[in-house]
Amino acid sequence: MFLMYHAYMDMTRADDLVRLLVQQNVSIEFEQVNTAGRWVPEYREAWLEEDIQLLEDPNLHYVPQANRDRVLYYEPYDQLSDQQRQLVREGYDKRKDFIGRFARAGGKTLAGCDTASFVLSGICLHRELELLVEAGLSPMQAIQAATRNNFEFLQEEDLGTLQPGKIADLIIVRENPLEDIRNTRTLDLVMLDGKLVDTGYHADFVNPIPNPFAGGGFVNPRPFLRVIYPMSGSQLNQELTLIIEGSNLADESVVEFDGSEVHSTPVASTMLRETLYNPVYTQLEVTIPARLLDRYGSYRVIVRNPRPQGGVSNALTFFVAQ
Repeated sequence: MFLMYHAYMDMTRADDLVRLLVQQNVSIEFEQVNTAGRWVPEYREAWLEEDIQLLEDPNLHYVPQANRDRVLYYEPYDQLSDQQRQLVREGYDKRKDFIGRFARAGGKTLAGCDTASFVLSGICLHRELELLVEAGLSPMQAIQAATRNNFEFLQEEDLGTLQPGKIADLIIVRENPLEDIRNTRTLDLVMLDGKLVDTGYHADFVNPIPNPFAGGGFVNPRPFLRVIYPMSGSQLNQELTLIIEGSNLADESVVEFDGSEVHSTPVASTMLRETLYNPVYTQLEVTIPARLLDRYGSYRVIVRNPRPQGGVSNALTFFVAQ
């Protein structure tokens, strides 16, 4: 929903806000990659292909499955209506306009990409620099956003610029990023504290953080079922509408009735409005085709939520009695 909110920005007041921010020496981390990467289709499609290729590398198999799933399967854009998608486009255009005004006025931009969400660490920062340039920063301003500005904001005096006495953390690239910001990807050497770093991928790498952040707001919860209305019937070979009640029911929940997938629709009035990213509901409406109600007895009902995370619910039973 981020970019839809931006669609309602009154750009006639943007310059006033920019002046205030610059006067107050406010630094802004826009995280363009965290919005465009999932909400602007042309980026999503191109970057997904690149992410798939990276994650197929056997030397990157140490990347946790939860992170892989968030990168490969989190697709909220697919759930939007045509009207909402238009708002997303308008919001992204206004957001770029604002970033450009902020940069031209001397505002201090920070570069980051929120690797706890649905982006792939490392490459996401290169993409962030590309999007900052697209929004109006010069390549040098984008590079400074990822180096000098970040460390000034963090008050890390030993990092951020190449100066005598500072820690020698630096990269050397083969092509000039001032001509094309994508040239930050042409890494030749990486130095950490004055020592060269092996930039290859290694299958035996162990994540030094034992309990990485789960990023719960960006994943589908596991559903739980409480009751079906009605719980039983007496007619065979007749279409039947059921209400499934429980928790963590989502737009993409899939209902299985006696092993067959059937179409379901969340009951809009049961949406939990306090959810931030993935809306959840307490009821699903599902229509059981007549062909599936072909015998007396019990029918097993479960709900599956898709990746990332997701899972299978507990089972309930629907009865057809004589």
